[in-house]
Amino acid sequence: MNILRITALANPEKELELKQALKSALDKTSRFEGVKNCCCKSIFEENIFHVEQEWESSSSLQSYLNSKEFQFLIGAITVLGELIEQKIINATSVEEIQ
Repeated sequence: MNILRITALANPEKELELKQALKSALDKTSRFEGVKNCCCKSIFEENIFHVEQEWESSSSLQSYLNSKEFQFLIGAITVLGELIEQKIINATSVEEIQ
């Protein structure tokens, strides 16, 4: 499993537009095989959005990173705000907490 995490800071006057762009981008991403999307707005920091995508395989994630859908996502973030962090986490196992 591979997890792509992106943190974005919206320009205050562009927050609604960024929210709409993130929704559109993630709707398009859900068409890729083997992905689960999540996007949330921080309750601790103003204008911060967190995007998390869980990919079943490295090859699916790599295809996405080379796609126009990913370029749209990053482009929207940079036009409507600032890309704070972008990282890939490779998880070899997942443990459930009881």
